[in-house]
Amino acid sequence: MVLMLTAKERLLKRVDKVVTESTTLANQLRVLILAIIALRREVYWYEVKEALERLVGPVNPNTLAFHINKLIEVGYVKRARPQRSPRYVAEKIPDKVQELLDDLKEALGEGK
Repeated sequence: MVLMLTAKERLLKRVDKVVTESTTLANQLRVLILAIIALRREVYWYEVKEALERLVGPVNPNTLAFHINKLIEVGYVKRARPQRSPRYVAEKIPDKVQELLDDLKEALGEGK
C-alpha cells in the first residue's frame, strides 16, 4: 500500500533533505523562510511569520528575526525598504530551495 503524503508533509520532508546538505541552510526554519520569501518575491516580516506558522506552528518573533538576519548576512536575502518597515527580497535562491516552491505553494494553499 502506498502512503500518500500531504503537500505540507512532502514539503517538510524535502526541506529536511536541503538542511542535511547545507551549512547556511542547515536549519528547517531558515530554509522555509528563504522559500517563502522567494515564492512571494517581496514580503513584510509579518507575512513571512504568518506563512511559516501555517507550516510549523507558532514561531517566536526573535527566532524569526535571527534567521532572517542570518539569511541577510550570507546574501540570500536583502532588506528592500527602510529598517522601520522593511520588506524582504530573495537575492540568491539555491536550486534546492527553488525546487521546494511548488510544494510550498500547495502547502500554503496557493495552488500550483
